[in-house]
Amino acid sequence: MCQEVITRADLNTALLRFYADLEQKHMLQMAAALSYYFVLSLFPALIFLTAAVALLPVPGLFNEALNMIGSFLPPRVWDS
Repeated sequence: MCQEVITRADLNTALLRFYADLEQKHMLQMAAALSYYFVLSLFPALIFLTAAVALLPVPGLFNEALNMIGSFLPPRVWDS
């Protein structure tokens, strides 16, 4: 079993290359854009899922789902 020792210079070189790749390939901007679009697409997906659940032929499913959601909300929000 061969074990290689990572020196401080190797670690420093690896971190510098990693930072250069972040800058050159705009990875931070890509990550920010992906998270923005994920949050932006979350609300239409929730609207679609709510409409799809309402169409299922299970009696009282929609009201049970609303009651379950209401248990997570503060009482003043749910009552108004």
